[in-house]
Amino acid sequence: MFKKIANISRKLVFTQMIAKLALLTSLGLFLPFQALATEDLQISNVDIEIENGSAIVTWSTNIRSSSRVDYGLSSEYGTYVYNNNANDRLHELTLSNLLSEETYHFKVTSSANGQTVSSFDIIVDTSDFNDGEKPEIEDFSVAYVTGNTATIHFTTDEKATSRIYYGTTQDFGKSKRIGSRRTSFEYTVKSLTPNTVYYYKIEAVDEYGNKRSKFGDFKTHVDTEPDDMLLDITRIKPVDDNDQDISYTAATISWRNNKLADGVVKYGTESTRLYKRAYPEQDWKSLDQTLRLTNLKPGTRYYFRVDTRDIFKDRAKSNIYSFVTKAMPDNLQQASSNDGVIFRSLSALRRLFTQASALYKDVASEKVYAVVNNQKHYIANSEVFKRYGYSWRNVQEVSSSFLSNLSEVNLVKDPTTDKIYYLAKKGDARWLKIDIPSPSVFGSYASNSWDKVVAIDTEELTSYNDVSLVKAIDGSTVYLLESGMKRPIASPSVFENNGYNWSDIVELSNTHLDAYHTGTTMR
Repeated sequence: MFKKIANISRKLVFTQMIAKLALLTSLGLFLPFQALATEDLQISNVDIEIENGSAIVTWSTNIRSSSRVDYGLSSEYGTYVYNNNANDRLHELTLSNLLSEETYHFKVTSSANGQTVSSFDIIVDTSDFNDGEKPEIEDFSVAYVTGNTATIHFTTDEKATSRIYYGTTQDFGKSKRIGSRRTSFEYTVKSLTPNTVYYYKIEAVDEYGNKRSKFGDFKTHVDTEPDDMLLDITRIKPVDDNDQDISYTAATISWRNNKLADGVVKYGTESTRLYKRAYPEQDWKSLDQTLRLTNLKPGTRYYFRVDTRDIFKDRAKSNIYSFVTKAMPDNLQQASSNDGVIFRSLSALRRLFTQASALYKDVASEKVYAVVNNQKHYIANSEVFKRYGYSWRNVQEVSSSFLSNLSEVNLVKDPTTDKIYYLAKKGDARWLKIDIPSPSVFGSYASNSWDKVVAIDTEELTSYNDVSLVKAIDGSTVYLLESGMKRPIASPSVFENNGYNWSDIVELSNTHLDAYHTGTTMR
């Protein structure tokens, strides 16, 4: 009874507040919160982990906002959990009492400054599927040691929880859980004795309970004085307007810290008004940081500054730098869309293609290639040839052995959207394309280099079929890419019964594979 009265009281107070705010607004004495917003609310990195009848849903927003998850056995949902604390950019909510062997629908919602944004409907299942593989512990190191602290960093090849055990003997004696389920970990052990050898064990456990451990040791410094090395920011890019990572509507910002630190880039079109913020791809403190600024205006100068904070909460700020996005050609008509810029003039668009330095025809096969960035790009037909504005008079006949010395173009860019794709060659003249969603995914392949990216005709790009079957480079599970999700294929028989071709499987880095949310298992 008391609870009901209290609820009614709160509703009355809230109603009165709304009425007062409405009156003030009508009189011009009150500005709605949304009028003060400096950027649009955006949701990213939505993920869900199913375990023991519960699910942990996580996502990120670019500004601090509230959290809500609607879920149920259909897209009608029917159940929700929420956190009205509008002071978080990293969101985590737990869904309890889920049924096993069921398919669940869910969506996440965040609200801030009068804006409300929701994700698309996401489907997961609660079937018990244990791959039986222990998580691999990689990039394992003691990254930073002082007289009384040590920072340990490592990554795993799949999302896992982790615990560190440490002590002055191999029996350890102390332990600490390191964060929620993820693939990158960092923990600073504190209150250590100077000039002492410590032993430690890292334990990683995946969602199915598969466990992997690694052991190590370190020695603390003799000096007990606080760390006097100031945090410093170097290798900031871009530093000039000709940087290759600057496009019409986007730019890649990178820098290096001299100590483990995270960071934020503050930017804007005026050097004194750096109100917009962007955060690195990494979710842990690191030496090297990279992020991509998007939705920029063509032909516009932008100013930016890097702010960082190390593991001891010490901060550093860079100088203010600037760059200019590429300007659109004067005769290029454009219109805004969800994908960026739509180009309507073919003659103007040709200026945006990576220019060919030579045109070759294989005398043995009659195949025609354009040489771009010292790589050969296969021209599929005469229509594609024509769209590039090439002339048959400029085609030189060469031998197959001559062409074999040139590597194939496998990194291409759509000049209308600046999206980058990888082309996987299947057979003699068949290619499949898969998008590279972020600079961190691009950098996860050792062979990738920004100077190898070739801007090609959009219509040619759309003629390539999309990659649909993938696996990790060192993994065994094959996934079907479908509607932005990866669906594990339960067995070889399921694979073959669906008519799939083993030769169509494309191997991805773990970082690239993690960019796709996991959907229901194909059985």
